Amino acid sequence: MSSLLLIVDDWEALERYEEKLQPYFDEIEACPMPKEGIERAWEKPWSQILLDLVLEDMTPAEAVGALRGNPLTDSTPLVLVGDSGELESIAIREQDLKITRPFEWSALVEQVSGRTS
Repeated sequence: MSSLLLIVDDWEALERYEEKLQPYFDEIEACPMPKEGIERAWEKPWSQILLDLVLEDMTPAEAVGALRGNPLTDSTPLVLVGDSGELESIAIREQDLKITRPFEWSALVEQVSGRTS
């Protein structure tokens, strides 16, 4: 079963991610508050976690550090979405994916959904 946790603190963007990616996952959960999303990530295993790096209640480094600092999410593939400056400051692992804003929705869907198998 493929599952995707969306951590995006912009309601309109969150709804758009969910709408575009829903057909490719058995389960999608949307979290508009980063701290709550990270806590949700720790509750069960996820196939992937999409984290939009425009965050109000923490820095991108804090969010990625929190996900990497928990054994349940340490090896979960992350999809990090941000501008080039935000993404440059985040170290990623082989299983992670960086998507630079602005992006074409079709390209994002192809990249993220292609990792569900």
